[in-house]
Amino acid sequence: MGGRSDITSCCIFMLLLLSNHVFIIDGCWQEMITLETDSSEETLTSLYFPSNYPSNLDCNYNIVAPNGRRVRIYFTSFTMEDPNEYATCLYDYITIHDGDSDADPLIGTFCGQTVPPVITSRGRHLVIHFVSDGSIEEAGFSLVAQSVSADYREPLPTSSSEFCVSVLEETTGEFFSPGYPDSYAHNQDCFFIVIVSDEAETIHLRFTSFDLEPSQTCIYDFVEVRDGSYLVSPLIGRYCGGFNNAPPSLVESSGPSIYIQFHTDISASFQGFYAEYAIGSIGFRTSSDTGESVQTSVCDIRHAVLTERSGFIVSHRNFPQGSYDHHSSCAVQIVGSRSYEKVLIDFIQVDLPSSSNCGSSSSDYIRVNDGQLDSDHATLGTLCGSDVGRYTSSDMFASLVFQTDGAANDGYLGFKALYTIFYEDAYGCADNDYHCKNDHCIGSSLVCDGYNHCGDNSDEDDGCGSEDDLTWLMIVGIIFGCMALIGIGLCTACCCLNNTARRPTTTRAPSTNGTALSTISSQNNDVQNPTYLPGPITSSAPSSYTHQAPSPYPQPASSLPPKYSEIWNNPVDVPPIQGSQNGYPVPPAPEPSNIYKREDEEDYAVPDQLENTPKSLDAPVLPPPAFQYAPPTADNPSGVNGGVHVNEGLSSAQGIRQPRGGTLPPLKGIKGRPAEEQ
Repeated sequence: MGGRSDITSCCIFMLLLLSNHVFIIDGCWQEMITLETDSSEETLTSLYFPSNYPSNLDCNYNIVAPNGRRVRIYFTSFTMEDPNEYATCLYDYITIHDGDSDADPLIGTFCGQTVPPVITSRGRHLVIHFVSDGSIEEAGFSLVAQSVSADYREPLPTSSSEFCVSVLEETTGEFFSPGYPDSYAHNQDCFFIVIVSDEAETIHLRFTSFDLEPSQTCIYDFVEVRDGSYLVSPLIGRYCGGFNNAPPSLVESSGPSIYIQFHTDISASFQGFYAEYAIGSIGFRTSSDTGESVQTSVCDIRHAVLTERSGFIVSHRNFPQGSYDHHSSCAVQIVGSRSYEKVLIDFIQVDLPSSSNCGSSSSDYIRVNDGQLDSDHATLGTLCGSDVGRYTSSDMFASLVFQTDGAANDGYLGFKALYTIFYEDAYGCADNDYHCKNDHCIGSSLVCDGYNHCGDNSDEDDGCGSEDDLTWLMIVGIIFGCMALIGIGLCTACCCLNNTARRPTTTRAPSTNGTALSTISSQNNDVQNPTYLPGPITSSAPSSYTHQAPSPYPQPASSLPPKYSEIWNNPVDVPPIQGSQNGYPVPPAPEPSNIYKREDEEDYAVPDQLENTPKSLDAPVLPPPAFQYAPPTADNPSGVNGGVHVNEGLSSAQGIRQPRGGTLPPLKGIKGRPAEEQ
């Protein structure tokens, strides 16, 4: 019995241990970490740290600070399974949320051996979610959680190229992705923190060039902008390439700081971005503000960045009135939006004191640099006195420095320069840009504005002076065109009135036997040729019938009747006349398709009035006796048997054509014609 008891106890112990282990894996030992006092500090580690954590973990740690305080964490160790080939944490990772659940704003997702930054919550809760899959296990993490005051501000990191961190504290400035305008590197995380001392200020940010890997959800390479100076600051937006995911033209913070993170993965690499910022009280001026090219004082904004495609740079704000400051050092930088662009600077007016030591500290001078302000660059030119010149950068960057000494400068106007951002293409320009004769491509809005943006003045010489002449030619052409249309309309109206005024006339055409035959000529708009009928056939049809079908027969060039085959080209389909008058019957008019059908057609049918006639085409085909024509005599002056008269308005389809010599010739060219086409 004792042995059984030992076995039972061992089994129970193993079950309890297994259940405890399951509980540990499910709950990860800790679910709630409470910082009870203002000075509380707790250490939190992954399961079994520093040994490897087990597989298939799903742990939540909710860290809570006292009321009115916040949670601050920093990691002392961090080693987890590496991300996938796209630098995405899919296997073992932690997520940190600013709140008390996974539904609160996500601060970040971390894996591999990249230690997360110091994080401070905005409220009294911070949630860490730890997940491991079923394969590789690592040592995990160790962190310290602290309780800090509600007004606590994390000390900003120092700018460091080693860790790709930049802290920008000037009122204006610029920053760009590493290597710009060349392609950025893989697997990078760079941070740009803009913060100014005036708490009442806001930050204006704009990306003058933006070229990142396309992604519909921005999960590969992206730029995140946050409203504040920390990683946990509210997210303004995440931006990347393609799918309309580029940043807006202007991003604005609600306070004196803004936080930018640039992340790249392991796959594709693009040009990157170039950005500039300014405090809200300065902002950015664009050409749309004034409706014309921007005029920027070189000393209005220290280290100003100009990105418009063209504008003016002047020595002082009220140029040419007043005078510029002495004891000043001002600079402005011009940046193209694409790596293949260049900058053309043309000095329109320079009025400075002359100096034999131009460019020294004892003179007032302008220096034009080929490149950025904070980099090694070549000097394109130095100007003093009334020197002017035109300079072109070798790439998308150019800068201008204006230095003045302590001597009085009353009576000197200063300077005004025109800059233009362009690119070169011998085969034409994209985006409807203007193609200069020297193959420069400039904005189309810069053409014919009175300034030499091309450098060879072709944007002002090529057609600008003759534009008014061309306009007058267009006006004259329009006037003549309208007059021509009016003339055509009047002629057409006159012709219509003339045709309407005409009435059918009766003429005489000779027959083959020398007897004149009556013909009816129709002059309406639809009929251009007369209709020939066999002799003066008349009829007293009901007066209500007024239809007169158009004639299908063309006017013959001679006195001969038209060809019979033409009836097939333009058959007439009109209702037959019914009834009688004076005891004389008026039979229905036979359809043309039944008069001249070939015997060998499938739908061959002989009209009733032709039943007793020979069916051979070689035999003569006579009309009914009542309609047979005979030469006029004293007893029969009309020449019609039985005295039947047909109204002169009858068309050829309402009567049977009188044959020449009493017979109809065989028809040609109509074999096999379907009945429905007749």
